[in-house]
Amino acid sequence: MPFIDDIHYSGDGLKIIVRFNPDRGESYKISFADVKGFRVLEEDDINEFFEPTHSIGWFFEVKDEGWFSLEKIRKSFLTGYDEYYNGEKEYLMMSASFCVNIISRFKPEIIQL
Repeated sequence: MPFIDDIHYSGDGLKIIVRFNPDRGESYKISFADVKGFRVLEEDDINEFFEPTHSIGWFFEVKDEGWFSLEKIRKSFLTGYDEYYNGEKEYLMMSASFCVNIISRFKPEIIQL
């Protein structure tokens, strides 16, 4: 499970730096463009979303029943309405200390540092 060293959000999008092995300096930058939203929570606060398959990996595209699905229930969440929907998807990044949910139209770019 990686450690998240940095989360930076700006008009250019969301950039997250993750570190896997501090001894070898194995780090990656994950960049999301056109981010509609993101949240950072401790893993214990979102246990209802985890299934046994989540123990295999640290980064997932959430197909259904995640944070994006919950937001779509709200009438004021315009991204959830068909006329405003532009192909947004939800991604879940798990780390050793907390989890990040990201709603974005594009798949992230992942670069080894």
